[in-house]
Amino acid sequence: MNPFSQPCFSTSKGICTFSLDCNKANDKPLHLLFGILKMQIILKGEDIMDLLTIFENKLKTDEQATDEFAKKWDQRAERFYIAQQTGRKTLQEDVVALLKSKGIITDESTVLDIGAGVGRYTIPFAKEVKHVYGADFSSKMIEYLNRVKEEEQITNLSTRKLAWPTEEKVEKVDVAFSAMCPCTRSIEALKQMSKVAKNYGVLAQMTKMSDDVTDELINEGFVEIDPNDPHNNRDLAQGYFNILWELGFEPDINFVIDSYEAVLGKKEAIEFYNNRYKDVDETLIEGKIAKRLNNNQVIIKRTTRLAVISWSIK
Repeated sequence: MNPFSQPCFSTSKGICTFSLDCNKANDKPLHLLFGILKMQIILKGEDIMDLLTIFENKLKTDEQATDEFAKKWDQRAERFYIAQQTGRKTLQEDVVALLKSKGIITDESTVLDIGAGVGRYTIPFAKEVKHVYGADFSSKMIEYLNRVKEEEQITNLSTRKLAWPTEEKVEKVDVAFSAMCPCTRSIEALKQMSKVAKNYGVLAQMTKMSDDVTDELINEGFVEIDPNDPHNNRDLAQGYFNILWELGFEPDINFVIDSYEAVLGKKEAIEFYNNRYKDVDETLIEGKIAKRLNNNQVIIKRTTRLAVISWSIK
């Protein structure tokens, strides 16, 4: 049996979910893909690296819960707030809808949002669950999250300045959630998420965030994907999945896809791509924009793919 021939379920809201039987001996490609087969990699003759170490290395990041990095996130807080007020909220709302449809959250649930930022996911959660706790190690992020809480008159949201992993006491919740947060990129962080959650742990990690202009430049060899870009790093989702499997859980992975058309002015579009890809000839970029120009408006097709990894604690 080809494990990739299983049916895929999708909805008009862009949620795609699938399940595959990982226990069948004939499904070897799937076993190899997710690292489910037990193995050891021998390096330099005698050094042995186990699976947990291999996949934790995929998650490694320079960012730590230090004052230095807290200040960097403090400096981003206002920009995040503005982007949240003016940007699309479809992806976040679809994630919450997915978790609700799977019974991971209900109107009686309590949720801990780790690395909540200014509330991109925290606010949609608050509208669907009994209580949500927004935690972040950036004081400014918490300040803006409290501001959003007041502006939207959210009454079932508590905020807390908290690094992760943490040595502080954290009350148990039904669901421990984190999206695109460097603080969860370790075995210890995932163990703590599993310990604080009574029912489920959930991670949201982008595997692709791109647009048709960027894809064209990549396909033609003018631009390379940055391997350190967490918005386009498939290894992170793979690392999370495999670590959870090796810790004894049976994680489930679903994909939420947000595809839409953005409308920019000609000058705005050219400046945007010239700033993003400074090494690409400006004339080439102007040509890409000209092909998409209609009545002095440029139509850019954007796509975001988000892996939603959930695991039952029970």
